[in-house]
Amino acid sequence: MREAQVDNRVVPYEMSRLVLETVVPDPTRGAAVEVRPWIDGRDVLAEAFAAGPGSDPGELLGSDGSLLADVEPHEVRLAAAECTEACCGALYVTVRREGGHVVWSGWRNPDEQEVGLPEFRFDAEDYRTEVERAAREQRRERRAHPVARLLERHLGWHVDWAPRRGHDR
Repeated sequence: MREAQVDNRVVPYEMSRLVLETVVPDPTRGAAVEVRPWIDGRDVLAEAFAAGPGSDPGELLGSDGSLLADVEPHEVRLAAAECTEACCGALYVTVRREGGHVVWSGWRNPDEQEVGLPEFRFDAEDYRTEVERAAREQRRERRAHPVARLLERHLGWHVDWAPRRGHDR
């Protein structure tokens, strides 16, 4: 357990580990690409918000993505209901930089009284590295996704072209 200065007092904290997973759904279902944050092995969206998918990678990642941390706290929408936020809510977190840490706190869902997730602290350098890694992965997937859809569509029309295992001689 480590300690940090918060409002002129020393408080204990544990360092958490963040993994940002970009999920590319089955294109035939029409679902959107989403970012799923995993903290210490926990899928926080599955735990705290089941009404809709995670936010689009283009909003969260990259050089101007909302997950980037600064000393000025800012609220980030991590997920929104499939219907509308006004109907079934969304999941928000406040992201801020405190010295060598990035802090996620102030969890909020406009549709719920309490979200039930604690404050998480990340090593700032590890956090930045993970956001940059996820952004690079997301850019590669965005370029490959249209090609995969076209190939799937084309090959699906010509099933008789595909060799059958054991019958291609």
